[in-house]
Amino acid sequence: MSARSCLILIVCFRLLIMPAWGAPQENAPEQASTPETQSQPEAPRADKPTSWSTRSLDWLINQRNNWSHRLVATGRSIDGFLANRDSKDAPNHSHLKLSWTSVWKKSEVIENTPKARFKLDLPLTNERFRLVIENEPTDETAASTKLRDSNLTDKERPGTRTEGRLSFGELIHHWKWRGELGVKAEFPPDPFVRIKAARKWNWPHDGGETHFQSTLFYTHIEHLGFKNALTMDKPLKERWLGRSYTDASWDDDDHSWTFVQSFSAFFTWDERRLIENRVAWIGENKPSLRSTDYLYQFRYRQKLYQDWLFLQVVPEALWSRDKNWDLSPSLSVGLELVFSE
Repeated sequence: MSARSCLILIVCFRLLIMPAWGAPQENAPEQASTPETQSQPEAPRADKPTSWSTRSLDWLINQRNNWSHRLVATGRSIDGFLANRDSKDAPNHSHLKLSWTSVWKKSEVIENTPKARFKLDLPLTNERFRLVIENEPTDETAASTKLRDSNLTDKERPGTRTEGRLSFGELIHHWKWRGELGVKAEFPPDPFVRIKAARKWNWPHDGGETHFQSTLFYTHIEHLGFKNALTMDKPLKERWLGRSYTDASWDDDDHSWTFVQSFSAFFTWDERRLIENRVAWIGENKPSLRSTDYLYQFRYRQKLYQDWLFLQVVPEALWSRDKNWDLSPSLSVGLELVFSE
């Protein structure tokens, strides 16, 4: 691990053990004045030297803010060029997410996985046609892989994403249709086409919701794929949310289906901390319809600083057909830094 990575870990550890860092502190109770204290002149206060950890945190904040400004300015300039419009004051949600995850497994092997996720926001361009530039489209990621992905999901981030609809979208009541042309920002670049259909149902009495999304995509390298996802959310009680997630994905290369069924219970500890308990089943249809994995996860997520520095700790228990259903425990610890405005 590099010296800069160690520095970031130390700063994050300080934030973790001081959850109220950066919040306004309560005023200390005033001491009753006495004749002795009134008669004594106040001694001049010497400025305390700034600690090393504070200087390191200030450096991290300044670097993050500077690079976020450059990233958003670049996205705004490209958007204005493609749309042939002035984009100086247009909102832009381009972002870059850098993460580092360490996983400890039963075999005592530690896996360190750095990852960068980038997406260019083009709101003005999307008023004319839907164009997507990103390096890791989530629709092409297998649901079984997402279950073990320790990064925070887009739904847990601030900001919205501009959506462009196909011209015939209004012809089907309550359904939202979206067509996208895009390029994976990797080497070599991989162009793709996506068509999405989505619908949302609100439950009449208990505040629950059901979301369904069907995605058909084609990429030049990975070819054709098809995915259906059904999510049902139900508030259980104060600060508790139950979720059922069902996924069926078709891979044209293998001509096979992969199935995922998971149930989760979320507990919102406070504005900064979230706990999730999840059980999941993973299956496939080749050589026959069968189970491949059973999974249990406990996730602890915390905002270490504002809305751009995150920590996640995930103990996991996995029973896999490839391991003769032997228990395979693991522990992953991840940090994520988000560059955006």
